[in-house]
Amino acid sequence: MRKQENESTANFVEKPNPRKNHPNVFDGVLISISASNLVMKGRNGQELSVNLNEKTKSSIDGVACERGNLKLGQKVRVFTEKRDLTSAIKIAALDKQARFAPLA
Repeated sequence: MRKQENESTANFVEKPNPRKNHPNVFDGVLISISASNLVMKGRNGQELSVNLNEKTKSSIDGVACERGNLKLGQKVRVFTEKRDLTSAIKIAALDKQARFAPLA
């Protein structure tokens, strides 16, 4: 029953990154963020919504930051739990850097 609740609270319309080692990584542009939710627009123009919690880490240009420092319109890369694509564990944003570092 818990799994169904998680699936119903997330709005996943973009397929995960096709890399075998990183099926839980999503790139896009930040549309909105609150204490418990992040919405981004994926590369394909569709929206993706993930849940946040107190353990979700965030960074800008590789430097740790508070979530409040993230700005709407920033490029973001969201990492989710491997078994729960509705929960973000890390948000990486770009400010001065043009691109994200390649995934291994």
